[in-house]
Order: sequence, then C-alpha cells, then structure tokens
Amino acid sequence: MLSNSKLRLGLLGLVTTGSILIPATAQGQTSLPSLPPAPAMPAAPRPIAKSLFKALSEGKYGFVNTIGAFSIPPQFEEASDFSEGFAAVKSKGKWGYINRSGQWIAPPKYAQAEPFSEGLAAVALEEDVGYINTTGRLVIPYKYYIGGNFSEGLVRVLVDQKKYGYLNKAGQLAIPPQFDLAFDFVQGRARVFDQGLAGYIDTTGKFVIPANFLDGSDFAEGTAAVETREKWQFITLAGQLALPNQFDKAWAFSEGLALVRSGFKYGFIDPAGQYVIQPQFDRAGHFSEGLAWVTVGEKHGFINQQGRMVVPVLYDDARSFDGGLAWVRYGEREGYINPQGKGVWIGSP
Repeated sequence: MLSNSKLRLGLLGLVTTGSILIPATAQGQTSLPSLPPAPAMPAAPRPIAKSLFKALSEGKYGFVNTIGAFSIPPQFEEASDFSEGFAAVKSKGKWGYINRSGQWIAPPKYAQAEPFSEGLAAVALEEDVGYINTTGRLVIPYKYYIGGNFSEGLVRVLVDQKKYGYLNKAGQLAIPPQFDLAFDFVQGRARVFDQGLAGYIDTTGKFVIPANFLDGSDFAEGTAAVETREKWQFITLAGQLALPNQFDKAWAFSEGLALVRSGFKYGFIDPAGQYVIQPQFDRAGHFSEGLAWVTVGEKHGFINQQGRMVVPVLYDDARSFDGGLAWVRYGEREGYINPQGKGVWIGSP
C-alpha cells in the first residue's frame, strides 16, 4: 500500500546456491555452483510469463533475463518487479515506470509508486494517492491517504485518514468508507476488520461472513484460514467450517496444499485436512510453481509437493519461485536459481 511513509516496494532479494562463489564477470555477473539435478516436479499450475527479474549490481538496479544476462542495464536507485509489462523504478530520487524495453512510459516524478494491477497503478506526488493508467495519465485524482492495488475491479482506500472503503475504476466509491482495516478482493470476498474483528464482505460491501474472527487469510481455492479464540481453522466461501482440524497457525491453500504450524514446526495439509508433509520445518513459505522454501535451523532450501528436498538448505534467505526462478541470498551475495538449484545470476557483494 502507499502511505506517507517510505514506499514498500519490497526489494526482492536473490540468493546463491552452495558455499563457493565464482568471481564476477565484466557485467558484475557470476555463475553459481550447480547442484545435482532435482527429481521431476509436477507441472506448474499456471503459465510462467515472467521473463525479467530485478537485479542489484554495484549499487544499481537493472533487470536480467531467464539466462542471467542483463536486458536492462543497472542504472536505477531502486526498482520493483515487472507487473503487467511495467516496472516502477527510481531515478534521481523520483519514481517512474518503464516497459520491458527499458523505455519510460511515465517519467520519474513520483514520491511513491506501486505496481500496475488491472491496468492501473497507485502513485503519489507528495502524500495523497491517485491512480494512473498504462500511458501515465492520471485517471483517479490524488485524494486518498492510503491506496492498494486493484483486484476484481475494486481497490481499497483510506478516506480522510479514518476508514477504509473501495473505489471502482471510475474513481467512484463503490463501497463507502466504514472499515477499520481492509484487504483485496479474492474470489469475490474481501477480508475487513470491524471493531477489531475480521469478517468477509462481497463486492457490494455486504457482510457475507460476519466479523467474528480474531484474524484471517484471503480466500484461495475456495477456503480461507481464520483465527478463533484459541486456534486456526478453515472456512468456505459461505462461512461454513471446511475442515474439523484446528491448528496453531494456518495459511491459505496454494497449489492444493496449505501451510500450517503445529507447535513450533511447519508442515502442509491437503484439502481433506490430512498431512501430506508432516510438521518438521522451522519456517516455510507457500508452494509456488511446484516448490516451497523451508528452513532448517537458519538455512533455507526448497521442497517439492511430496516433501522431498530438491534444493538443499544452503541459503541465508530465499523467496518463492516466480516465473521459473527464485531469489536467494548466500552471505552478502544475492542471486537467482532455477528449480534444479542451478545458479542463473549472482550480484556483486
């Protein structure tokens, strides 16, 4: 979201594989040591369209392609990932947007800038937020204190620094400001907080699941994880109990499996509530493109949906696979690996 604080443009990391780093080439690029080939994975559930990845080299951000070569040379002070064909980048202290060829589609003049979503992006010249289209034209005026990303035709905004409501793409308040906190619409439901409790509304603003929960996740694959007075459970789009199971913590399903915590260990369940991967990891992320990052002690690796470690726990940090590559960090160096654990690109320390 955007606010008067510094923009959250999640500077994604990268990390390397292995403990031996190879010296940089002339472009600030190196090879990462390869790992043994991973076993075959299930096909990704959606097409992998991402082809450019932000990369930090000698203090500047550029974008590398899937083979680790710079398609857009390092030149920006900060950068976001590409979204809908455009990336927010910072030059001379201001944010603007470039296309996949590195050309400006909106010159750097903004104090804050969010990724494009459904053809619109939240921007701020100073503190108040408005929305531009993919030509850089302002289509929703600067008048909101906080603005999110469009989802299912609506976007959450904080009005007069008091309550959250939802705008449509014409800039009209489709759902009047009335919520203490609000989140994006997913599967026709948005999680909102009213008087400290979480519930879910439909696109008309009507509560379809009353605000009776301490917390909750977004809906995914027909269910959401919600926190009751003691434990976490899963509910359906109608608000009915989806599973009898209770967990110490639970997250939404992703690629047919849900991350849950039992005691201090993390594992994964299937839609029937059965453990597919027993709680055994110190931390873990959602499945994405067939793999999930996990930690053992302080090191990160990746498992497949059968729970087999396909990228060993070598890294100091890691992020989920996106577009066929995952960001990892080894020591002071960041880079990208492929699903077999082979290094594709690594930046200078």
